Amino acid sequence: KSKIHKITFGGNQAFSNRKLASQLKENKSWKWYLPWRGAWKEDLFQDDKNLLVTFYKNKGYRDFYIIDENIQLSKNGKGYEITLNIYEGPMYKINNIKWEGNFVHSDEELAAKLGFKKGDIFKDENFQMAISEKVSPLYSDKGYFYFQINPIYTPVGKDSLDVHFDIVENQIVNVRKIHIKGNDKTHENVIRRELRVYPGDLFSRKKLMDSYRDIFMLNFFDNVVPDVIPVNDTEIDIQLEVYEKSTGQANFSMGYNGVYGFTGGGGFEFPNFRGKGQTLSINYQRGLNANSNSTAGSYYSSS
Repeated sequence: KSKIHKITFGGNQAFSNRKLASQLKENKSWKWYLPWRGAWKEDLFQDDKNLLVTFYKNKGYRDFYIIDENIQLSKNGKGYEITLNIYEGPMYKINNIKWEGNFVHSDEELAAKLGFKKGDIFKDENFQMAISEKVSPLYSDKGYFYFQINPIYTPVGKDSLDVHFDIVENQIVNVRKIHIKGNDKTHENVIRRELRVYPGDLFSRKKLMDSYRDIFMLNFFDNVVPDVIPVNDTEIDIQLEVYEKSTGQANFSMGYNGVYGFTGGGGFEFPNFRGKGQTLSINYQRGLNANSNSTAGSYYSSS
């Protein structure tokens, strides 16, 4: 299979070829001291280019793009040479941040949660994460399920950005009902006792995700899928669909010798016995001591 002999870049000034090539995860140039790498993976090349875009945008280069690419065989015909021509653009910094439509929380409260200020480099991924994980929970954890926040970016000069946040708070909503689905073997109360949110509560994204985590950590399910179903302007339903694991596991280890016959043992374990969230284990052992050939037992334990 043909190897990649060289990866180069055109148009880069902020970062070296070596630094940019290190951002590619799947396609890397072959080195004699790293003989296992260097395979040309055409089907994964787009993923590598996406990683390069993400790298630049997280360094403040929001206008970055790949102009074109050139992939050709090397002169000896035994490998590929790849060239990516890129446009870096300016490294943007934040100029002014403005908020509109917020009544529950002041501009100062929202700005403090956002954690970005004038003069900071605009790191796209970090900025989006701050909006979704720091600013939005001020509303989504206090019943504002229909809360919306829309950042509008306006370039100022050559390398600055004004950010205008358009906020629609909407009204507070309560949880009407919580539906459990897919629990063919597991008793519903085993799932419900892990919930952090209840009918009648204000909607809270954090409590919903904590409930999802705790149900999944029971280790009875291959997957847990939470969903929020709008009922009306002031009420929502929550649905938790579970995908159950098989309930029993077995393990055995047996041997034989001419003096004592069969030796060894094993057991069965039922981690969600009868769907009640309890563990049942049944073990059997046959040892080398002829006066004590076997023992058997079982135990229950609550999860």
